[in-house]
Amino acid sequence: MNRRIIATIAASLFAVVSLGYLMFGHTWVGQMRHMRMARQHLAAVIRAIGADPAFRDIKVGVGTGGDGSILVVGRVSAQSDLDKLEAVIAGTQPPVKVTFSVTVGDRG
Repeated sequence: MNRRIIATIAASLFAVVSLGYLMFGHTWVGQMRHMRMARQHLAAVIRAIGADPAFRDIKVGVGTGGDGSILVVGRVSAQSDLDKLEAVIAGTQPPVKVTFSVTVGDRG
């Protein structure tokens, strides 16, 4: 094979692999893509938990952890409420990782 053809094929393969890593690897581009997916899914999560008064002290948002994730913070009164919260959010089929920072127990 001609050296020019080999060089062209090698450069093309390198470009494809580099672009794939940039888009799907642990890079700022991948993080931005995951954060956009998380932002688009927030409304579904808010609707799912909004109807239950047990989740009145829960807030959801987008976090940078896990290369872009849905962040759930707040307080619930019992472990069963936390289990239910996790199940309800999982039922929305989030497209990214969900990170929970939820305290169980009464205030004080």
